[in-house]
Amino acid sequence: MICTKESRGAVGLIKYFPARLYSCLGKVPLGRLMKAEEIRVGCGKPLMLFTEGSCLYVTPQGGLSPHSAQGVTVSLEEVHEIFRLLLDGSVYAAEENIKNGYITAEGGHRVGICGSAVLSGGKISTIKDISYLNIRIAKEVKGSSELLFTDIFKNGAENCLIISPPGGGKTTLLRDICRVLGGSERFSCKLGIADERGELAAAYLGVPQNDIGARTCVMDGCPKAQAMDMLLRGMGVDTVVTDEIGSAEDEAAVLVLCSFMAENAAAGTLKKRCEDLSELISALMQTESLINDFLMPLKSIYLQLEGESRVGNMFEFMAEASSCDTRRLWTQGLEFTALYAEDKREVMKLAEVLGSGGRQHQTKHINLCIEKLKKNLSAAEEKRKTDGELYRKLGIYAGALAAIILF
Repeated sequence: MICTKESRGAVGLIKYFPARLYSCLGKVPLGRLMKAEEIRVGCGKPLMLFTEGSCLYVTPQGGLSPHSAQGVTVSLEEVHEIFRLLLDGSVYAAEENIKNGYITAEGGHRVGICGSAVLSGGKISTIKDISYLNIRIAKEVKGSSELLFTDIFKNGAENCLIISPPGGGKTTLLRDICRVLGGSERFSCKLGIADERGELAAAYLGVPQNDIGARTCVMDGCPKAQAMDMLLRGMGVDTVVTDEIGSAEDEAAVLVLCSFMAENAAAGTLKKRCEDLSELISALMQTESLINDFLMPLKSIYLQLEGESRVGNMFEFMAEASSCDTRRLWTQGLEFTALYAEDKREVMKLAEVLGSGGRQHQTKHINLCIEKLKKNLSAAEEKRKTDGELYRKLGIYAGALAAIILF
């Protein structure tokens, strides 16, 4: 079953209501029903709709009144019937969520529950005698994250924590962020959603019902710690999204995730630097030969050295640029690379003399630059090795901490 937009809203939820309440809700004007944010039912209480910041009571004729006395009264049996239908008859499957005071219905709707708590060892083991339900209607609000992509996410995914009071729209905003990051052609990130409560993707029979982007995969109904681990190691995602960090186990999972991704990011940056240093050294050796043996002009040398790599792109840019200012060309060209500031300083010293002076003068400075860059490359490779060991240890320590908290 693939839900339509309408079936995921309040219109689709009325199928879970017993005949009498179904009839009342079915008479509510469609436009008003589609704007509903919550449906509240309680034993001996009037049937309520919360919409656009107002509480309205559903009358027997399907009207909406601000007066509670005019609302249709819900019986305890009707509350129990709604709960049973929302669970699809399987209380056991939702037991873990029930003891936390909520369930997630098909379509990603969060249903809060109230009743009598059953304690075991000082902790809630379940909730019985359920007498009150609050159905919070999940909605897609496409474009709600637009402003974030002109600021926080203008260059792609960034570490971000979204905080608001309950009902403030955190999940709605996060869902739209997933849609853009995982689907827009502006970005290329591989997105993974650890959707423990099933509210972001609203997966039904494993198929997301919400638009979460073409490059997004979902681990649904799985505890965050395990879901994050599987997404990172199994699916190879580079961006992880999860909803509601609310327990010590969740905090530990995020700590492990951060250490793992820090290791990957640091290793990736150092790897690129080493690659670019090695390629630039080789290119400068060719430059020295072309100047010394053939007296080839700089533009022609740049054409010889252009290619598909970052350093190759740098030379392609300099070959096609109209400026004859060597220093300016190299300053702009180096932005294509992953070189560090100390690497660029050495290259810019060479840029000062390239194209000027005699052949011996230029080749002397090229060789001096090559020697400096070789030292930088050696130091970078050593740093890559030691930092890799450090981040691996951090990952082990974070994992140990997670184990201590979890047990």
